[in-house]
Amino acid sequence: MKFKRALIATLALTSLTGSLTFGPSLSVQATENPNAYINSQTNNMYSMNESEYNGHDSYHFDFLVTEDNVEELWHKFFDEQYNDLVFKFTEAGSQAFWDNLHRIAVEEVNMMSEEELAEIERELEQRRQEEEHFWENLSPEFLWELYVKDNPQVLRMRSDEVSELKEAVKKSYYDLIKWREYQGIDDISAGAAFWANAALETWTNQFAADAGVSLAARQRMTIIAGIAWADARITSTQEGWGWGSWREDAYRHWLWNATSVRDPGVGSTQAQRVTNTRIFTTYREIVTYIHRHETSLRTTNPTAAQLQMGRNMRNAYLNMNQATWVSESFWGLNTPNGRAEQMDLWNNHWGRFDGVAGAPTLARFNTRWNDTSLINGLVRSDTTAFANMEIGRQRHIHSSGWHRP
Repeated sequence: MKFKRALIATLALTSLTGSLTFGPSLSVQATENPNAYINSQTNNMYSMNESEYNGHDSYHFDFLVTEDNVEELWHKFFDEQYNDLVFKFTEAGSQAFWDNLHRIAVEEVNMMSEEELAEIERELEQRRQEEEHFWENLSPEFLWELYVKDNPQVLRMRSDEVSELKEAVKKSYYDLIKWREYQGIDDISAGAAFWANAALETWTNQFAADAGVSLAARQRMTIIAGIAWADARITSTQEGWGWGSWREDAYRHWLWNATSVRDPGVGSTQAQRVTNTRIFTTYREIVTYIHRHETSLRTTNPTAAQLQMGRNMRNAYLNMNQATWVSESFWGLNTPNGRAEQMDLWNNHWGRFDGVAGAPTLARFNTRWNDTSLINGLVRSDTTAFANMEIGRQRHIHSSGWHRP
């Protein structure tokens, strides 16, 4: 089968010298209207409940994807004119779909010249040296110098505002020292528990750095993630949610984002904090998704070829159309693990939104959790992720662009 150039562009499986690049999206603004996010396209789409979609007992799917016909149907997965199609995958068809994407990504890396790979390796080494320099010179004064470099507008602020920012940066310094010594809540590294493994943290930082988020801001959000993790652990026990419940998970992600958009260490202006938070927390979910599919990238020290392959997969994720987003394929997110990642994107967004509106409190979270009118009437359930991620909400996340950093 001949693959059209448009398909390759849609996948964005391009090298660093390719024509397509993707930067961070516009900031979420405080004036967001939660009820304005469902656009006419979403309103015109079909709706179905979970049992209808999963079983296809009462809803007609357009194509059954098998190992034999996946290449024949390939272009439909990435063509916007087929956005409303419903694909059901056999197990072999799902794996064949992933194999095709994987093959294209590998071929793209293999086509890169030694010079291109060497340039990526130099970039990786520069990032390693930047981090090493950061920790070797860490002090309140050094952290403030970096902060001013990243936020030159602070020099034009009133003296009392500058003093407040200096105190926030100094607090960040002491938090970083505790972090490095693995001291803190429950005498464990809360952040390590939040990230689950060091590779997730490595790649999230890599992609966020690609998007222009400074090392100091990334470290601050990592600390906030650990604090949110510990807070959620304590709160879920006190409230009787159950440790590891979906409500606890929602609170953890909501609190991480709501706190980050208010923390001066993440940025000197609210718009910058929202942008940095959106980039960093969204990439955390994208990296989880990539590592779930590609075990060879689960490393804390990626090679140039591995980094480029990860970037290819990141770009394919960002350009996935809605039909593929809600498909039952191995690559699509309408699977148990994929739905959990969609839940995190949902809760990350509303954390940022609510954090801009006011200080994050348990009462504010409970309002968000219980008030379905604020989430466009989509079904909430604190018992199963699958009820939370019914088809309408999956489409809403994609059409709203909440999956994009």
